[in-house]
Amino acid sequence: MSSHDPIPVRNRIYGHLEELTPAERRVAHAILGNYPMLPLRSAAVMAAESETSPATVVRFATKIGFDGLPDFRAAVRSELEGSTQSPFALYQAPAEGVSASVAAAKSVLSLITDAMQRLKPEQIDEAATLILGAKRVWVAGGRFSHGVAHTLFAHLNLFRPGVRLLAPWPAPVADQIAHAGRDELAIVFDFRRYDPTAEFITAHFAGSRGRSIVVTDPYLSRAAQYAALTFVVPIEGFGLVDSYAGALAVIDVLVANLVAKNERLITQRSAAIERSREHAMSVMEEALDRTDHVLP
Repeated sequence: MSSHDPIPVRNRIYGHLEELTPAERRVAHAILGNYPMLPLRSAAVMAAESETSPATVVRFATKIGFDGLPDFRAAVRSELEGSTQSPFALYQAPAEGVSASVAAAKSVLSLITDAMQRLKPEQIDEAATLILGAKRVWVAGGRFSHGVAHTLFAHLNLFRPGVRLLAPWPAPVADQIAHAGRDELAIVFDFRRYDPTAEFITAHFAGSRGRSIVVTDPYLSRAAQYAALTFVVPIEGFGLVDSYAGALAVIDVLVANLVAKNERLITQRSAAIERSREHAMSVMEEALDRTDHVLP
């Protein structure tokens, strides 16, 4: 297998776990537990960390599809380079005679198609179970993906109580989740040029007997190492910025699943929210009427 294979190394390891011998599986778990630093070190160090032998490390690399340890390391290095690149560095102008609008539209369609092909029905079912079964749900995103997180938050708020949107205000994230713990769920969106806060959130929930769902790109956020469930979506769209069209498509599918599973409950909650909004509107209208009466 070429070191330029588009499948992320960690995904490849996960995909071959059942085929590995017990010793090779120890190598896999050691690498996954200290990725990407450990796989860049020598076979002797990897063997010591996994309590195996250098020969086992080499067999592990070939068993998961690489031509050998150098090829395995080259793939890890390639991922690291890609995960830190700015979208500006990746920009390619459209072909001559092709308008930017057409190129962008085709790119968005391709991203959504790719995201849906990666998606498995059992993943959506598991995510829905985690969301509905948690005592509280916390949703977080990064600088640009915060908008994606807010979209999911707005939908989940219709389905169940106890949904929180994490942001660095009005208090630090660490303060907000300090008391989050057992049977609570974090849903984190974290994409290339990753936010360390995302890793902190999922690590905190894992250490507090909570659980996490991570939505990330093919290079995989470090937050995913603590996640109970990870959705991988492509983000390399056309133009100078990454596209989250694939992530939004996953949200749409998840929301549709939640609605189908809990239509009666969601109808009741939506009706209660509408009554609350109508009440708020009537109070504001009355307040405006009183203001009109006192103004000269």
